[in-house]
Amino acid sequence: MDKEKWTKHHYKEPHILEGKSLREFVFGIEDGLISSVGIVTGVVGAAVSSFFIVLAGVISMFAGALSMAVGTYLSIKSENDYYRREIEKERWEIRKFPEMEKAELRGFLIKRGYKGKRLESELSAIWADKELVLKYMLEEELGIPQNNFKNPVKGASVMFTSYLLGSVIPLTPYIFFTPNIALVISLTFTVISLFSFGAYRTVYTGKNWVSSGLEMMALGMIVAGVGYYLGTLFKL
Repeated sequence: MDKEKWTKHHYKEPHILEGKSLREFVFGIEDGLISSVGIVTGVVGAAVSSFFIVLAGVISMFAGALSMAVGTYLSIKSENDYYRREIEKERWEIRKFPEMEKAELRGFLIKRGYKGKRLESELSAIWADKELVLKYMLEEELGIPQNNFKNPVKGASVMFTSYLLGSVIPLTPYIFFTPNIALVISLTFTVISLFSFGAYRTVYTGKNWVSSGLEMMALGMIVAGVGYYLGTLFKL
């Protein structure tokens, strides 16, 4: 059987991985937004000057972005290591226990509706190519993509950049306006951004865009409110 033909008809494209990358990008922006608005609003509550508000925001922004990037890098690297280990384990099982693996392959084909001569023909065609067998077993038994590993450096870079982008939105008004005016502008921009990104998440979640946007907006405002309240406890 032609491997390209088999892949087209049997092997599922890794849409989940693509959706995961998008999710991480949106998550980075949302997390940057929420973290930044909580911190700068808290510092505003402490009634300090714009300089200290911006300083706290910038430090938090870069520290948070680096932390998220490192976490993303380690997470992706660990996931890739797990996939590679399972792939080698499955390859070893195919080599050491061919009859058992062939029986499993037969079972998967039966579940897909193959039977009789068609079943035996398909089984023989796949079994003739051990890499094809491996691809099939990884897909059906483990749900693991064989050659679609994510790049941990790229993932970390995306997370770092998206977090910074999100953090800039609540912080920027404090560079140009007095704290009281900047607070109103910052919260307005943050509310709009949170609702927009919350609604955009429905591209891959399938949820109602209005409820998703309102949920994200509400969570952000709760964080901002808590931050402001805590700031007032340390009012200078």
